[in-house]
Amino acid sequence: MWQVMSIERPDCEPQTDFSPRLYYCFDQGVLQLNRSSDDTQSQGWYAANVTGEDPDYILDFPYDYQPVDLDRIRPWGIDENPVAMKVLRLDGNTLVMQIGENVITCRRF
Repeated sequence: MWQVMSIERPDCEPQTDFSPRLYYCFDQGVLQLNRSSDDTQSQGWYAANVTGEDPDYILDFPYDYQPVDLDRIRPWGIDENPVAMKVLRLDGNTLVMQIGENVITCRRF
């Protein structure tokens, strides 16, 4: 599980204050988006299929998202569906990835 520490969007100040806290959880070809404040694990629109090979992946949320529904996943820096994800840095403590045009920095949680 990775806790979001910053999201850098083009032409915006980096976002570093997250309340509730946001998390990415990767497991065997699936991405799960979680928040500290609620029970997102049980809500299907927070799950995506992950395909591709390191460092280039595609995240595909398999539900029929209309633009208004993207607001549900936008807090994690995901502005489109499906979306390209590139791992920029991964070590034991830090994950930095580019999702679409946004750069998300996470720490191991």
